[in-house]
Amino acid sequence: MKILVLGLGNPILSDDGIGFVLVDKLQKIIDNKNIIFEKISIAGMEILEMMFDYDKVILLDSIQLGDEPGKIHRLTEDDIHLTQHSSTHDLDFKTVLDLGKKYYPERMPKQLLIYGIEAKDVVTFSESLTPEVEEKIPEIIEIIKKDLE
Repeated sequence: MKILVLGLGNPILSDDGIGFVLVDKLQKIIDNKNIIFEKISIAGMEILEMMFDYDKVILLDSIQLGDEPGKIHRLTEDDIHLTQHSSTHDLDFKTVLDLGKKYYPERMPKQLLIYGIEAKDVVTFSESLTPEVEEKIPEIIEIIKKDLE
C-alpha cells in the first residue's frame, strides 16, 4: 500500500506549522519505503496532484474549533471547510477534492484521513509552536502512527 502523509500549514505562523512539525517527526521515526512524507503551504490544485496515485493519504493540519489546544480531530471530507487553508487565491480543499473525483477518479486515493490539530495561535509570526500544542506532540504522533501500521 502506497501512503502519502501530507503536512499542511505555514511554518512561520506558530501553531499553523503543526502539520510540518508532525511530518518532520514522523519521517524520523518511520522507516517504510511505501510511506512518503511531504509538506505544502498552499491549498490549491497542487495538493490534488500530490495526492494522485496513492492508496491512502493522511493530511495533517491545524484547526480552530475552540477545543483544548493540541486536541486531535479526525475529520471527514465533509469537515474540510473547518481547516485553515482556503483563500481567494486558491480553491478551497473541498472543491479540489470534488474536481479530482470528477476528472481523475482513477488517480484519487482510495482512503483519505484528515487530522485537524487544535491550534491556539495561528496569527503570531513565530517558527515555534505554543507550549500547549508542543506538549501534545508525543500523544498525537502515537495516534497517527496507528493509522500508518
